[in-house]
Amino acid sequence: MGLLLGFASLHLMHVVAARACGERIVWWFAVAALCLSSVGIYLGRFQRLNSWDAVRRPHDIIDMVQSRLHDPFANATLLTVVIAFSVTLSLCYFALYTVVLPRLDLDRLRSRVWR
Repeated sequence: MGLLLGFASLHLMHVVAARACGERIVWWFAVAALCLSSVGIYLGRFQRLNSWDAVRRPHDIIDMVQSRLHDPFANATLLTVVIAFSVTLSLCYFALYTVVLPRLDLDRLRSRVWR
């Protein structure tokens, strides 16, 4: 459910930004957001960090990120997880965007709800 809600939120931002910036540019932002989400998955599942750690221990997180960026190949788990989840999330969102969402006919549903 969390994954579907995340994709729904991304889709809402995609639609709004596409009207302002154009479809091609928005796809780059969508993929970037999914890649950053993959980094978040890595930090949560493998480094056991939570969102409040960014407020409680920001220096620890900065130190950890700097050490990982300094030599990313020393930690194969980081690269493997981030690349695997980035590709998987991007493919899932693309499939959702191209196959599922057009079948929902959201414009028709919106017009019935807002009457």
